[in-house]
Amino acid sequence: MQRTSLSTHALVEFLKANRFQYFDVSLLLHHGLLATHTISFRKTHIWDEGIDNSTLKWLRDEFLEHYENAVWVIN
Repeated sequence: MQRTSLSTHALVEFLKANRFQYFDVSLLLHHGLLATHTISFRKTHIWDEGIDNSTLKWLRDEFLEHYENAVWVIN
């Protein structure tokens, strides 16, 4: 199975191109650990459900700022 690594900006562009679809993506943490998020771009917001089952509604710029230096992995 091939994995694709994306910056947060690239992830947002990918989500925008695939609006209204949900994707399981993993946030790459220290030491290679992954934290899975189910994420979607709907209209003007990013919907982000984390591993704790809490769902956050982000504006695009808020998401970009919060995860500024993050690396995401898509299977």
